[in-house]
This record gives sequence, C-alpha cells and structure tokens, in this order.
Amino acid sequence: MVAETVAEVFQDAHARERLEARFAPLDNPCDDFLSSLALAEELRGCFSREVRRAVRALRDCPHSQAGLLIRGAGRDRSLPATPSDADLFVERPSHVGEWILLVLASSLGALVSYREQRAGRLFNQIVPVKGFEDEISSQGSRTALGLHRECTFSEVGPDFLGLYCHRGGGAATSVVGATRIAPHLTDRQWRVLSEPRFVTPLPPAFRRDGGSAAGAAAHCIFSGERDHPEIRLDTTLTRGSDGDAQTVLAELNQILYDGDLRERIVLEPGDVLLLDNRKCLHGREAFDARFDGSDRWLVRLYVKSDIWSCRERLVGDHVLAAGQ
Repeated sequence: MVAETVAEVFQDAHARERLEARFAPLDNPCDDFLSSLALAEELRGCFSREVRRAVRALRDCPHSQAGLLIRGAGRDRSLPATPSDADLFVERPSHVGEWILLVLASSLGALVSYREQRAGRLFNQIVPVKGFEDEISSQGSRTALGLHRECTFSEVGPDFLGLYCHRGGGAATSVVGATRIAPHLTDRQWRVLSEPRFVTPLPPAFRRDGGSAAGAAAHCIFSGERDHPEIRLDTTLTRGSDGDAQTVLAELNQILYDGDLRERIVLEPGDVLLLDNRKCLHGREAFDARFDGSDRWLVRLYVKSDIWSCRERLVGDHVLAAGQ
C-alpha cells in the first residue's frame, strides 16, 4: 500500500514519450554539471502538470506526505547490463534516467554529495556487489537494509533523496513516516526519544573512503511538534548513550518492525521515488542477487534545501564533508 506516507502520481503516456525523445540525445549530465543544472530548469516542462504540482507540494508543504512516487516517468530504451560494481563507469548511449532524476531532484533544492562516500560522486549507482552480499549497505543483497534516515550520523545530512529505477529486481523499499510512528509512543518514550541521548557512528560506506567511526555526536531521535515531527534514526547503527535510552530505543524498534506502519514499494523501471529525509525512514528487503547483468539497479541523488546553512562544510562545488 502506498497512501499515508508516500503520495503516488503517474506520468501520462504522451508526456513520457515526449520526455524520452527529448532526454535520449543528451550527454551524460556529469560531463558539465553546471550547464546540466541550467538545462534542467528548461526540461521541467517535459513532466506532466500533475507531476510538477506533486513535486512542488513535497518541497513547499511542511505537513505534506513524506514522499512522492512517480510511476512511469520515463526510461532508457537501450540500457546495458547492470554494473557489477557501484563505482564502475559503464558506457551508455543515453542517460535518460539520470536526467530524469537530475531535473526532479534539482526542483527540490541544491544537489549535494559527500566527500566520505564514493569520492564525492554526485550520482550514486545502487547495485548489489559480489562479496558484499551480507553487508548492511546499498551494496548488500542477502541481508535487509534496516530502516534509516540517510546519513543519520551527520549534522548536514540530505533533506531529500531521490531514487530512479533502471531495473527493479523485485526487492521492495520500505518507508515509514514519523507522523505514523508518534501516536504509538507513550509520553515517557516520546520524552526520552526527544532528548540528545543517542549516537550513530558512520556506516561502512562512509568509512571506506577514509571517514572516521569515532566521535559521533549525541542527537535526539525525534524533534519538532509531536503531530509533525522530524526523525533521525538508523535502526542498525543508532545506540542509546545510557541504559534507559537504549531500552526505549529497543521499544521503538519493536514498534517499527512489529507494527503495520511500513509501506512497501516495489519500484519498476522508469519509476522515481522522492523522499523527505527529515520526515521518514526507509529501508530495503533482502533479495537474491544473480550477478548476471539483470540485477536491481537504482540511481540516487541527495538534496539540501538550504546549502547556505552548511556552507562551512563545503569542500567542492557540490561536495560536503559529512563528518567534522
């Protein structure tokens, strides 16, 4: 079911055909990023009015749903095999998916990447990698990726993230909104979870490029109004800084995984999922990777609503230092 946390819209067939014809001849958007951003403003008109209205609502309405699923936005019709490595560059005749994600994500704010993750690449290829099947990361497959806020550990994590689907592979994405969780908490649980009594270390993907796992700053799980809270949690990595905090965190995890709060989304080729990273958690089911070129293949982008507020962390045109 996609309803309470994630809104769903469909790109109509006429708009999709027009978009694919316009995007297919374009060069790789990373070749000249600033020019690509300028062009992206012109290309927004290739999406239907309903899609553009829904993206604007996700960006501008604080009490809107926490995500937007755009079905059938458009596809690369000449897609190569799924890369065997997330860092492997694959020559392709077209980059329709990346352009779709760039145009939609840049409508939400400033596109950013992180120095500690994949050398600061803007577009992240999300594919299963042989040898990492059991790692709890976007490169894993046999092990589920637990519910989390993207870059939970960082004070400058993304406000939004976008996922474009080249190949679905059947593995569902789970999403749960903070507004769905809060009513299930007691006053005591809410109080403890709203205090800075929790720490989240860097995940493996950020340590591979030299990030430090030490020195995680204490943070709260919930902030803001109880009716419309923000949430900052990685169910795999976050720990309480004292016994009472750890007990309440375990109770929260039980609510998340035992209750019927999660919405299950199976992405199909050409779909786009945009999430407000402040208002929800997301994860991924385990799946059996075949490593034969037909596996699940997503592309991810990060967005900051206000790059000015974290300008002291900028280490490149769009690259932020996730840690101190």
